[in-house]
Amino acid sequence: MEKQKRKALTLKDKYDIIQKIQSGVKQRDVSQEMNLIKSTVSMIWKQREAILSAYGQGNSTCKKMRKSKHHEMDQGLLKWFTQKRQENVPVSGIILQEKANEMGSKIENKDFKCSKSWIERFKRRHNIRTGKIVGESAAVDLNVVNDWLTNVWPHIRKNYDSEDIFNADETGLFYQMTPDKTLKFVGESCAGGKLSKLRITVLVAANMSGTEKRKLLVIGKSANPRCFKNKQLPVKYKSNRNAWMTSEIFTNELLEWHEQLKQKNRKIVLLVDNCTAHPEIKLNQIKLVFMPPNTSSKLQPMDQGVIHSLKSHYRKILLAQMIEAMDNGKTFSVSILDAVNFIHMAWQKVSKDTIANCFKHGGFSEKSAEFDADDELPLTEWLKKHEDDPGLIFTDVDNAIEIAVQEKIGEFNFEEYVEIDNDITVTERLTDEQIIESVTSVMATSDEAEGEENESDEDVDVYVPSLNEMAQKMAETRNFLESRTVPEPIWNSFCNLERYISDIHFSNRYVQTKITDFVK
Repeated sequence: MEKQKRKALTLKDKYDIIQKIQSGVKQRDVSQEMNLIKSTVSMIWKQREAILSAYGQGNSTCKKMRKSKHHEMDQGLLKWFTQKRQENVPVSGIILQEKANEMGSKIENKDFKCSKSWIERFKRRHNIRTGKIVGESAAVDLNVVNDWLTNVWPHIRKNYDSEDIFNADETGLFYQMTPDKTLKFVGESCAGGKLSKLRITVLVAANMSGTEKRKLLVIGKSANPRCFKNKQLPVKYKSNRNAWMTSEIFTNELLEWHEQLKQKNRKIVLLVDNCTAHPEIKLNQIKLVFMPPNTSSKLQPMDQGVIHSLKSHYRKILLAQMIEAMDNGKTFSVSILDAVNFIHMAWQKVSKDTIANCFKHGGFSEKSAEFDADDELPLTEWLKKHEDDPGLIFTDVDNAIEIAVQEKIGEFNFEEYVEIDNDITVTERLTDEQIIESVTSVMATSDEAEGEENESDEDVDVYVPSLNEMAQKMAETRNFLESRTVPEPIWNSFCNLERYISDIHFSNRYVQTKITDFVK
């Protein structure tokens, strides 16, 4: 039998191998299919995190990932350079060399002399090319906005349908905040400390026609909140110490999205701002387009009203739950599990017309779209308008909430309540000291992160009813609904839920267990 020869694989080849294994293909079958030695496939799988990270940076043609002799300094300089590049700060080879000398002396605790040849190797290792970068100004330059929309955007737009043009942006959310606590949070940057435990970051993404809203990505502080145990979440959840979007989280999100698009043979364009958490990633199915620096308030569709609509709906849901608890004499609290459920419900309420209109306001669409005024209504007006909505049931709820707000909370400005967390930090911005610490220190383990749970989650003990109890509750709910005039959509939804619970109950009681049910 002819001995297999080792092949020089590019990062793209290694990435494809990892994707095959993740999809369920055995390593042995992958090695046969690609005519590789088994140990090669095994080693690629063991190094998958490093490979995926390198692939996400666009170095797909590189065949080797050699580590520098001064690896920690190399990684620190790369992080510093990446952050400055994404801030549009010009960085020349001389500046890189001086920064390398500065970091080298701090990281290696000795005089480090960086040569020009080392900088050249550094640039080759990380696919860095020389180019002019325009610095970011403090104010929005409308000339820059108009020039980009006139000269750059049309060339991108012509290759994609409205359904395939997406925008994504992060927003911070004080998920437990009630109106009576609003003033305590004014000016809070949430870079750390107690208040940062009370916030999450949410990545919001949708297409230009408003017909496709991507599942929300929520980032919290705790890696494993107790209230998440044995729960299926309606959102994707990630975590880190500051509940920030990081370049690693963003890269992994895009890689996952890329694979979903690849299966559908679909290509999209994704508009994002040029913050430090958004690295330049080259993917076949996703064309990543960075908007000009410091133009989000004028260009970015999510900032034109989509995020405001999302937060408005979230806080309406929160207030309704709070008043219901007050009326029933219960203590009101919001766990992070409640928050992800509420934000998911709020996302469902953001209309496609609102999204399409926000793209139009940003200058991306020439087609007119009617704005859904419901997203801008104050709480009491919103409830009154929806009193006769066939999809919702309100019986004097607006009056009850208005009275409850006045009696138990007092007068407050709903718009200020919605916008109070608009300016909190949501993406990573590392100082030199933090960069050095990140490459020289062992980061917090998942156990440590788990200890940083939200205060309201410490005593959470969620009761899960049995199937027999659920069957009884469904029967009681049916009796309740049959005694009222219920809109057909709600009745149909209940019937589907009732059938689902019944199927599980019947299956668990009467379907014989097979030994294969226990084999994984």
